[in-house]
Amino acid sequence: MSSQRPKSRAALLSLLAATILCAANTSAQYLTPQTWSTQDGLPQNSVHAIAQTSDGYLWAATEAGLVRFDGARFEVFTHRTDPAFTSDDLCCLVAGRDNGLWIGTSDGLIHLHRGKFARYITGLPSASILGLTPQTDGSLDVTTSGGTAHWPTGDDPAIAASMPHVSDPDGVSILSTFQDREGSAWIGTESSGLMLLRQQKFRSIPALAGKPITSVAQTTNGTTWIGTRDDGIYRITNGVADQPIPTHALTSGVILSLQPAADGGLWVGTPSGLNHLDSHNAVRQITSANGLPDDYIRSLLPAPDGSLWVGTQHGLVHLHDSHIEALTSQFGLGGDLIGAMLTDPAGLWVATSGGLSRIANGAIKNFTTADGLATSIVTALSRDSSGRLWVVTDDGTFATFESERFHPRFNLVHDTNGSNAIQAITFDATQSLWVRMDREILRIDPEQLQTCLEQSPCKLQDDFVVRYGPAEGLHNDEVVPRATALPWLSSNGELWFPTRSGVAITQTNTPSPNFMPPVVIERLLRDDAPIDLLHGDPQIPFGPQRLTMEYAALSFLAPSSMHFRYRLEGFDPEWTDAGNRRSATYTNLAPGDYTFLVQARNNDAIWNPTLVQLRFRIIPPIYRRWWFLLLAALALGAATFGIYLLRLRHLRNQFDAVLAERNRMAREIHDTLTQDFVSTSLQLDIVAQQLKRGHVDKAIEQVRQARQLVTEGLAEARRSIWELRANTSQDTLPTRINRLAERDVFTHLHPVVQVRGAYRILDPSIEREILRVANEALMNAVKHAFPHQTTVDLFYSSEALMLTVKDDGAGFEVDKSQQIEGHYGLLGMRERASIIDGTLEIQSQPGHGTTVLLRVPLIAEKM
Repeated sequence: MSSQRPKSRAALLSLLAATILCAANTSAQYLTPQTWSTQDGLPQNSVHAIAQTSDGYLWAATEAGLVRFDGARFEVFTHRTDPAFTSDDLCCLVAGRDNGLWIGTSDGLIHLHRGKFARYITGLPSASILGLTPQTDGSLDVTTSGGTAHWPTGDDPAIAASMPHVSDPDGVSILSTFQDREGSAWIGTESSGLMLLRQQKFRSIPALAGKPITSVAQTTNGTTWIGTRDDGIYRITNGVADQPIPTHALTSGVILSLQPAADGGLWVGTPSGLNHLDSHNAVRQITSANGLPDDYIRSLLPAPDGSLWVGTQHGLVHLHDSHIEALTSQFGLGGDLIGAMLTDPAGLWVATSGGLSRIANGAIKNFTTADGLATSIVTALSRDSSGRLWVVTDDGTFATFESERFHPRFNLVHDTNGSNAIQAITFDATQSLWVRMDREILRIDPEQLQTCLEQSPCKLQDDFVVRYGPAEGLHNDEVVPRATALPWLSSNGELWFPTRSGVAITQTNTPSPNFMPPVVIERLLRDDAPIDLLHGDPQIPFGPQRLTMEYAALSFLAPSSMHFRYRLEGFDPEWTDAGNRRSATYTNLAPGDYTFLVQARNNDAIWNPTLVQLRFRIIPPIYRRWWFLLLAALALGAATFGIYLLRLRHLRNQFDAVLAERNRMAREIHDTLTQDFVSTSLQLDIVAQQLKRGHVDKAIEQVRQARQLVTEGLAEARRSIWELRANTSQDTLPTRINRLAERDVFTHLHPVVQVRGAYRILDPSIEREILRVANEALMNAVKHAFPHQTTVDLFYSSEALMLTVKDDGAGFEVDKSQQIEGHYGLLGMRERASIIDGTLEIQSQPGHGTTVLLRVPLIAEKM
């Protein structure tokens, strides 16, 4: 060991200079070297460490002992001056907060306090100490040749015997130690890498490691007793376990329950009877031979008057001095199988196989489901600081007793989706409720309990329920079957839990500081490819893709107990509980702006109030951008409006076609039937006049002519209908005009028909309209002009076809005739001319005849 330490005068000077520089905070140019050696009183020139205590003394650790310097002389402490120094080879010094001094030696840790030295070895991986590292809370990380241990200097040093430590059986050299913000110690070794010494919620007793523990109790003198499944009972004193009572001295080595006795001793229940240990560890056995109804002791409960209640498989026993009184179902007890018991001002509460019984003033009252219990089997009982009774039934329902009735509050088994039964419950000084289940230890926050009292029944919020496991130092969370499994709240605020592998101890009066680990978003992955987060908010193209956000909480105390929840604003309506999962994945997100929020909860179920967020944007494709959508909307509007206009035009064309057809039919009727009817009417008038005059022969002649007119009119009507359906090439326009002029109705007009120019075949519809214009002009001459002579001229030029109908009749004023209602002849001719893209001119004056000129361009003809 000494070969690794500096021994030269230069090394000593360097160490002293560095110490003085740090203390004085000055420059080396103002330092005047001064050397002390063995000639000045130092026992050894090899100085390994220097420290100054609060009283002003300067201390030095050497290979030949501890040296105190007062500025004038050295005082040496060795094995010759104090028995605590079993070795004079010292390595390191740390000034304590209690004005004391911690000294590392090759044979243990020495503490100097108020002038007295005390040596500690228990709890250290090895007695050979290599270094001491002070921590912010005043504790020490002690580095030994066998590993490193955490030493809580502020507490009783005996507690360190059960503190966790890192062992190094191969003797690998430890090079450095560091304590992080959570109080965990990091240890750098020479060849074994990095080690971690965590501050954990639970500690254990090394001597009991691996033993199945059934029960725990603390007697009035402060001694803690541990009951095992097969190995009797153990005693814990100052963190050291021993076995003062041989197993064979008890009725059985299987311990079912323990309770302190009023005389300072201990009651021990086994499957083979009851045992009493007095303050001198003398054992007295009590069995069925002494009056117990059964030797299987399931539970024990000291009464306020110093007596003892004993629960067996066949009844309840009240043991007072040497008097034994048994109560069974025959005396009114709910059942003979006795479980948990509890006393309060209302009396003694006893859980039986037939319900919960209360014994008060010699009377027994039983409570079952009719009184509000979820089931009749009660598995656990406890009281809070207000004296309120809490019970747990075998289905996991918690209820409180008020106004002589039980009120269900919540169901822990259902809410936690568990199938393990609840074995015991207890309240600590902070009024947190500890729940011991078959395979789990839970703690419920008082705030949650108050909520459940105000809003009953309630559902437990996961934020207020803490679950403990291996990450918190709980080496085993299972109970021993058929054991009471009752946790014991010791006088110093520690809770001791029996487990299948030792005892688990946690401090409730001074809870560990709630360190809020910072949360970081480590990576954003797009289809497993990382996206840069260092240059502003990421802009991610739109498309089928998978986005993964990876996050972490920078806690090294209990990483597996960290709990996360996240939410993607713009997508998630609520928070998503992620458990201890450290990633969130989203697929095929729509374009838009998003903010990813993540929050962490530590192992004490406290959420970090700081939300970590990551903003990113899914870039919309071209067809989802606002300007494209605006253009698309405008285009769609334009297309819709265009379709509307086309539809409107189509409807207008349909309407015009219908209107044109109606006008054409009206014209056809006017030009054929109406005119023939008018001619027939005139002939009949003449017949009437001839008959009045007695000219029968002439009347008969007029009737014949009228009949001929009717026949011709019918033929003309048939011809019109036929022309609506088809046209024959044998009936040309000149021929049809000549036939028109030869009709009897126009005989007295003496029409002369002239055809000039080169004849051309025109579209039947055009020829039909020209013929109707000629017919209307001749009919107007018959009805209104009464001419002596009429000419019909049909002229085919190279550009147009001109029809001229001229008479020497009475004539008329053209402008005035257009304003007369009920006369549609001229209007019909103009419409016909418009249909065939022709022009119609009417020239007439009263007394000077009428000329009708129709000009039809031949450019539009259809050959």
